Amino acid sequence: MFTKLTAPILMALVLTVGCAPYQGGGETGTGFSTSGVITGFGSVFVNGVEYHTTSATKYSVDGASGKESQLAVGMYVTLEGSVDASGTEGRASAIRFADDVEGIVLSIDSANSSLNVMGQTVIHSVNTRFDDGITTAGDIVVDNIVEVSGYSDGLGTIYATRIALKDNSYQAGEDIEVKGLVQQLDTNARTFKLGGLTVNYTGAELKDFEKRTFANDVYVEAKAKERPVLISGNYTLNVIEVELENNGSKEIEGDEGEEHEIEGIVTTKLSETKFKLNGITVVHNAQTEFEHGTASGIVEGVRLKVDGHYNANNELLAEKIKFRDTLQSDRFNDRK
Repeated sequence: MFTKLTAPILMALVLTVGCAPYQGGGETGTGFSTSGVITGFGSVFVNGVEYHTTSATKYSVDGASGKESQLAVGMYVTLEGSVDASGTEGRASAIRFADDVEGIVLSIDSANSSLNVMGQTVIHSVNTRFDDGITTAGDIVVDNIVEVSGYSDGLGTIYATRIALKDNSYQAGEDIEVKGLVQQLDTNARTFKLGGLTVNYTGAELKDFEKRTFANDVYVEAKAKERPVLISGNYTLNVIEVELENNGSKEIEGDEGEEHEIEGIVTTKLSETKFKLNGITVVHNAQTEFEHGTASGIVEGVRLKVDGHYNANNELLAEKIKFRDTLQSDRFNDRK
C-alpha cells in the first residue's frame, strides 16, 4: 500500500496493438501502446492525443461488446491504435473500458475526500468526474450504488477519475462487483480479502482458472447479488462468482520492444532504478530523460508520465519520465 494523497490523481491504462497507422502526417505508432483517461470527445482524447475512431472495429465495456456512445469523460480505458509523427493525432482500432468497483457506498470520509465502496478506499478530488445524476462528491450518500473508474493499486485504494451514480440504494438481487488482488486466502474457510472487504466464496463459481491456480496475489473480480454484511466490525460479501481478471495479474504484459506510454502514480519503489506505476514495473537508467524532476524525486505517491518500451522481462524501460506536479491544469475538457 502507498501513502494516501489528499490531492487526486488521474490516470491510466495499457494497450498492446498493431494496426495500420493513422494517415495524417507520417506514422510513428505501429506496435505502440498507451494508457490514460478519456478527457474529451469529437474523436477520443487520451493523454493529449486525439484518436480518430472512424475505423475503430472493437469496443469492450465491462467485458461485453459495446459501442463508443457508452464511453464517457473520466473513464480509464485501454486503447489500441497508432499515432502520427506529430504525436498529437492517432487512430484507434479498439477501446476497452472496465470499472474498478460497482457497488454500495458503505461510509463517507469527507475530511479525507474518500468513500468506502465495498471495502475499497475511493479517493476523489477536483479532477474526479461525477456523472449520471451527481455533480459533486457532496451529492453522494451512504447506500448509493456507484461505479468507480480510475487508478487502483489492487490492494484496496482507488484514485477515482470518474464516479457515476448507478442507483440511489441497493435493490435485492442487484449485481455488485469488486476487483483486486487476493489477500489472506483461507481455502478451509473459503474466504479472502479484497482491500478491506472479506469475501466468502463458499459455493461460488471459480471462473477462467483452467490455467491459473487460485491463490494469493491473483487478480480477480468478485461478483455478488446481496449486500455486504457487517460482522465484528468488518464487512463480508457472500459472492456467487470469482472470475480471473487479466490472466490473474495486475501487471500488464507487453511484447519485447513494444512502445508504451503510461500516466499514473508510484505505488511501490522497488529500488533506486525500479518502481511500480499502475501495475507496471518501470525501470530507468542513465539514458532516461527526466522532465520537471530527477530520479531522486521518484517516491511513493508521486504522479508521473512515462514513455518507453518493454524489455525481455516485461518491464517498461523508461526513455522519458515526466513529473506531473499539479493536477489543476489537467481538468477534464468535455468535448462530447
